[in-house]
Amino acid sequence: MLETEVAVLGAGAAGLSLAHRLAGHVPGARAPSVVLVDAPPGPLRPPPRTWCFWESGRGRFDAALRAEWRRLRVRPPSGAPVEGDIAPLRYKMIRSDDFEYLVGRDLARSPNVRRLEATVETVEEVPAGAHVQVKAPDGSTRVLRARWVFDSRPPGSLPAART
Repeated sequence: MLETEVAVLGAGAAGLSLAHRLAGHVPGARAPSVVLVDAPPGPLRPPPRTWCFWESGRGRFDAALRAEWRRLRVRPPSGAPVEGDIAPLRYKMIRSDDFEYLVGRDLARSPNVRRLEATVETVEEVPAGAHVQVKAPDGSTRVLRARWVFDSRPPGSLPAART
């Protein structure tokens, strides 16, 4: 049985961000052990996406930015559009592949984070944590015991992507 303090299920924006934050060094604090479970290539892994967010000034993921906007235009139900500078905020866009590459480099250097390519079969609550049953790409199954589980996988099917 594989054991960890934190199991992060899903390596999209939420899962990668959490694993990255947990991998970081905080003076005076011990970093928890983390296993990031990522679906193998195939139908359970979503296609590349873009993620956008608001932020002021420079941010920790600026190296992966593809675009940022400093002006905003709002079109009310009637009347002329209102335009303006949104300082100090910026609307930033990151492509998922670029974000995964940037964060993946840090995770690979972290001694407390391990990536596991597998499909999550079940999550069962047990005393003092949970058991996560996973299936590897070769069809073998194993159990991951974790004190905490963060499940970032989407519930059910996703709507069709749109721009």
